[in-house]
Amino acid sequence: RPRPTAAEGPPAGVVPGGGGRAVARAGVPFPPVESGGRTRLVGQSNNVFIFPGVGLSAIAAGAREVTDEMFLVAATTLAELVPASRIADGGLYPRLADLRRVSRAIAVAVAREAVGSGVARVGPDEDIEAIIERLMWTPDYREHRGTSSRT
Repeated sequence: RPRPTAAEGPPAGVVPGGGGRAVARAGVPFPPVESGGRTRLVGQSNNVFIFPGVGLSAIAAGAREVTDEMFLVAATTLAELVPASRIADGGLYPRLADLRRVSRAIAVAVAREAVGSGVARVGPDEDIEAIIERLMWTPDYREHRGTSSRT
C-alpha cells in the first residue's frame, strides 16, 4: 500500500497552508517555520527521542521482550518532558540539547515497566537508576597524540 502523499511535504510548505491547525514534525532537523505572524518549531521525531531510552532500558532491565506497554510508557514519559513553553511555540518534543536527560528518564521509566510487567531479568530490588547510569555512554574524547610525520 503506498504512503499518502497529499499531506506530506517540507514543513515550510505544510504549516502556512494549515490555517494554524497544521502540526509539523520530520525525521530530520528542519528550521522553524514562520506562519501567521508566529514562529513554529518543527520537531525531529523519527528515532531520536524514543529509541535510545527504550534500547537502554531493555539492556539495563535484561528485558526478554519489548512490549507495547513499554513503548506506551516511553511515549507518555516523553510527553511529560515537553515544557509548556515549548508547546506554546508549537514544539511537540523537548529540545535536542535535552536528549541525554530525556533518554535517561525514558530508560528509567521503561525499565521499571519491564520489571513490573515481569519481562525483565532484573528484580524489583535492583537499583534501575544506578544500572542505567552505569550503562549510559558518555562521549569522552581524548586528545590524540599521533607520531610526527617523517620526511
